[in-house]
Amino acid sequence: MPEWFEIALDSCSQVNIVNPRFLTNIRPGDGEYAGLSGTSSATKLIGNLEEFFPCVVCDTCAVSVLSMRDVEAIYRITYIKGQFTVHMANRDLTFYERDGLYLADFRDWITARGLSMMTVEEREGMYTKKQLAAAQKAGEFIENVGYPSQGEALKLI
Repeated sequence: MPEWFEIALDSCSQVNIVNPRFLTNIRPGDGEYAGLSGTSSATKLIGNLEEFFPCVVCDTCAVSVLSMRDVEAIYRITYIKGQFTVHMANRDLTFYERDGLYLADFRDWITARGLSMMTVEEREGMYTKKQLAAAQKAGEFIENVGYPSQGEALKLI
């Protein structure tokens, strides 16, 4: 499984879908993507990936993905066995093959969760009432057990 700070380069993807931690200027925008299961999901946010292009925001996706077609439209890409290298203006970014995915470390792109121009009501509007209730319960649990680390909270559950 990829680390949260890794992004995959995919020759079959038709959408760029990225964790909001890497994006700036997060804003309302329509988009749709289909996961590996084939089920389609809608999204109401897009954001900019610095040095690349606007991407669909997804904080629940198992892996962030960039479309090779879109990356190749702005940068030259070379391939040698087991790796793709994207030749950018100021650096080369290498995606290494691991478990069938080509992954690159994007820690240099981490932002302060991106700048969002959305209100709390707009952000809550992205989720169902059931999801909001579950998030509220999870928050109450974390508060009641004294704000443990993520690992400690998982053990308690």
